[in-house]
Amino acid sequence: MSTKLKYKLIGASIGDEYYNEQFKKEDHSTALEYIRNSHFLCLLSEREAMGAVVFEALSNGVFVVLSKEIGAKRIVEKHGSELELPKGVLHYNFVGCVVDVDLLDPSSLNEFILSKADEISKNRETRSAVVRDYLV
Repeated sequence: MSTKLKYKLIGASIGDEYYNEQFKKEDHSTALEYIRNSHFLCLLSEREAMGAVVFEALSNGVFVVLSKEIGAKRIVEKHGSELELPKGVLHYNFVGCVVDVDLLDPSSLNEFILSKADEISKNRETRSAVVRDYLV
């Protein structure tokens, strides 16, 4: 039996345009609640020095999908990777995956994530421990 993954678009911006205006009015605790109740967090920024939201997600056991431009990608890279990955997916393991958005085919990422749904829905405690070890 396959696991269904839950997600919610919290917010996204392209240039000066912000999508999901309603979410801009929510407080931080609401954002954390959305993250806690999700199976994965997708952060595909063009530039992000570290990405604090990645640590918030991992500390709650949430799988992360990160662009190679996110500083926090080192947490995923530190734990190795499967060998056969779709084009544009650079690393994948129990913590998350790192992608190159310039090479990525969104439909193949979608298929890949769905094929890993059972794994993604598990290992929440392990992911929480990984971020604690990384920050110590």
